[in-house]
Order: sequence, then C-alpha cells, then structure tokens
Amino acid sequence: MDWFDSMATLKQISANQINAKKSTGPRSDVGKEISSSNSLKHGILAKTPLLSSESQHEFDNFRSYIFDTIKPLDGIEAMLTERLVLAKWRLKRLYLVESDVLTLEPDLGSAFAQNVITLGVLSRYEQTIERAVEKTLEQIERLQFKRGSEHIDKGITVTICDYLSRSNS
Repeated sequence: MDWFDSMATLKQISANQINAKKSTGPRSDVGKEISSSNSLKHGILAKTPLLSSESQHEFDNFRSYIFDTIKPLDGIEAMLTERLVLAKWRLKRLYLVESDVLTLEPDLGSAFAQNVITLGVLSRYEQTIERAVEKTLEQIERLQFKRGSEHIDKGITVTICDYLSRSNS
C-alpha cells in the first residue's frame, strides 16, 4: 500500500471539518483548568512561572535575590531582570527533571541508555534557555553601561547557580 492510498478522501475531509465545527472544548471553569494542563509533562515550557508542585516562597526569595543582585533602575531593566528570573527558574526545573529521569534506573549507564532521547530533548531545552539567559544578561549590562552605572558582573550567572544549588539542598 502506497502512502497516497491511505490518505483521507474528500468526503472524509469534509466530514472531519463539519465535526470539528461542533467541538466547543471544555465549558466549565473546572474543565478549562484541567484542559489547560493536558500537555504539561515536565513544566519546562509552562506558560505560568510556578507549577503547583513548586514553592511560591522559594520562587519569591529567588526572584528577590536576582533583583537585589542586578538592581534594575527602570522598566526595561526590570522587564529584562524578570525574564532572567523566569529563565533561571526554568533551568532549575529542567535540572530537577533531568535528575528524576536519571534516577529511574539503578545505574547511571542504564538510565542514560533508557532515556537517551529524553535527555537529548532536555539538553536542547537547556541550551536554548542558557542562550536566552546570556542574551538577557548582555542586554542588561549594555543598558546599565549606557546610563553610566557600574555594569553587572558576568559572575552573576555563577552567583545565581550557587543560590539555586543552596536552595535545592
């Protein structure tokens, strides 16, 4: 059987389009809430900064720490600092997911072999988020340099990572 033999007929396509128009999705608030998290698997790309399993207090402390370290002076710097907070929080979440994946198997080699695709996806997410962090830090540094203030130290990434590791232990 060729690929084109298994394609939908025009009649099937038409029926699918009619049925799709009848679908309204969830109507109740509870149904909408459940539906909103249908595709949530690991939370790395979650639209909300905090998952139900995460501590609001820990997030607030982390956010305050970064804002106190960067000391944004205007709305643009505050927006960029917020972006940095969210990216670093996602990285923290990613490291926890990666740790969970690797502890599913009794030894590290088996864990890696069993989860090589998942770990590859997590690695790509990590690279993307790290690039966003670097770009955001560069934008903040450029803005702070333009206004003549002491620009932020590149070591802030290490400082933030140290903060995260302290809060995880």
